[in-house]
Amino acid sequence: MVNREETYMRIIKLAARAYASWNKFIESLFPQPPNPLEQKIYTLNSPKEPDLAIMIQELKNTGHQDLVEKILSRPPKVLVGFLYDLSEPGELIYDTYGYTFQKAQECPNITVEDFSTDALTVNDIIAREKPDKIIIVTAKRRQRPPGIYTAQTTLQATQENPAEMLRASLEGSLDIDALLDALRVLAPGRIISIIEYEPPEDATQSLKEQLIHVINRILQEECQK
Repeated sequence: MVNREETYMRIIKLAARAYASWNKFIESLFPQPPNPLEQKIYTLNSPKEPDLAIMIQELKNTGHQDLVEKILSRPPKVLVGFLYDLSEPGELIYDTYGYTFQKAQECPNITVEDFSTDALTVNDIIAREKPDKIIIVTAKRRQRPPGIYTAQTTLQATQENPAEMLRASLEGSLDIDALLDALRVLAPGRIISIIEYEPPEDATQSLKEQLIHVINRILQEECQK
């Protein structure tokens, strides 16, 4: 005679087999990319976010005007990322990162992060913080007179091979152009403000004071206490 324990074990085994078969069937419905890089690219597209204007109007229509005003009156969230390498100009950016991190403690709407990593991690930071404004501070030689240069760019979606656009950043490049190329794949439509330090040929002539002045001006303009 089969005892109760053996009966339970048979039921558990049958359930496990049924689950394994079902799971295998489900996986067969979705193509699995052959390598990790392609898998990352394959899963980049996220569900489309609801239209903000429509959401606001729906809240108003349901009698939540006070909630709408509270949401719209909140200070904009600002994310400041510092991108640097181990060069002498990179050391200046690193020092400025530490300075800015401390100063921004007084500003609850400003988050300071280290962007000296791969683009996937940077994109994760952006997704986590959900900023209204992104500023990237870095050093870049572009054959300009030494100084501090500011620019703004909209990350346009690209028809280029996503793997190629991501490759330089994922392989360790800490260059602003490599990061922006990757973010065009990961975060199209984002507006990025860029502060670039063009270092002088003579490394002893640091422009740290000029860079700090620009950072202080940004903090003064964006800080909402």
